[in-house]
Amino acid sequence: VIKLARFFAVSAAQETPSISMSEITWRAHLDKFASEPDLVLEKGGRSLHTKGGQFLLTIGPEKITIKAQGCCAGAPYVLPLSMVKEARMLTSNPYAMPSFVIIGEKMVEAPPDEESGEVPVDADGEPLMVAERFFHKFFIEGHEESIIAACNKVDAQVRLLQGQVLVAGFIDTSVPNVVSYFSPADTIMLFEMESSMMTKAVGESTTLFLEDYGGAVTLTRLQYGTDMLVSKADPDFLPSAVFIERVHAIQFTLPVYEATVKNNAGEEVKAFRVAADKGGSTPAVWKITLDPTVVIAAPYLAGLQRKAPGAARPRTQSFTTNKKPFSGVPMPRLGIKK
Repeated sequence: VIKLARFFAVSAAQETPSISMSEITWRAHLDKFASEPDLVLEKGGRSLHTKGGQFLLTIGPEKITIKAQGCCAGAPYVLPLSMVKEARMLTSNPYAMPSFVIIGEKMVEAPPDEESGEVPVDADGEPLMVAERFFHKFFIEGHEESIIAACNKVDAQVRLLQGQVLVAGFIDTSVPNVVSYFSPADTIMLFEMESSMMTKAVGESTTLFLEDYGGAVTLTRLQYGTDMLVSKADPDFLPSAVFIERVHAIQFTLPVYEATVKNNAGEEVKAFRVAADKGGSTPAVWKITLDPTVVIAAPYLAGLQRKAPGAARPRTQSFTTNKKPFSGVPMPRLGIKK
């Protein structure tokens, strides 16, 4: 029995640190005991498995680079993400280590007819191209935790290739490059409310109560944009600047400046704010690297309710955090038997 492990995290908002890389690399070993041979890494002309069976897997915005380790390993094998259909974590039995499997399709010339020996052609007289399935199966150092991270990274990058997604959240008031994210439902409500503010008079404001996060966002029309602040009933929570971004890459930037504001005790403190207007101080630029689980759960901009065919759910129970944890309620793991 082969179990396909999938994980979905659900929470109103989660804190996650910004990381600096759009590419992530894992150390991996080719699974030589797979039920089917790897036609590229094991039986292909490269014969990469003869160089120790150890690889570096680098997952980037548009491709997966598989580089064999060892002397005279040769050029890496580059797999475009457009050819990847799915990334899985598989366990063949309770005593085996889980493996990371990449499943994809590539277009190849159709084989000759078995009876006539003729090569099939298309309407233009060119060789007929058909889809051919392939897979690569590895053991990743770090085991289950690393495999979950690799699967999430693949799913997130494939999702971004298929269209823009909406993300929304708020920035930390005191720590640079730290943000929290709202749920997809709250993100859609915020996006629709922000869009409606375009025709409001300068200075006009409205308040939106978030269903999942539990706080409230106050939107105020400025001369060249909309200022958005989220607040909570917690007296220790300093109202924080909200952002809404249409993203098509794993990284995006935020213009941020430092302002003097009053906390709930009436004291003046410094706080980071998103530069929503063209006037005022020259902002600094924060580069934010999205957590893959945020991308996987994010709604598409086109249609908002649309999901990509075969889009996976996040395989982790919580977003990464380098600050105090959020008290979200994770859903249980789902095991799908195949």
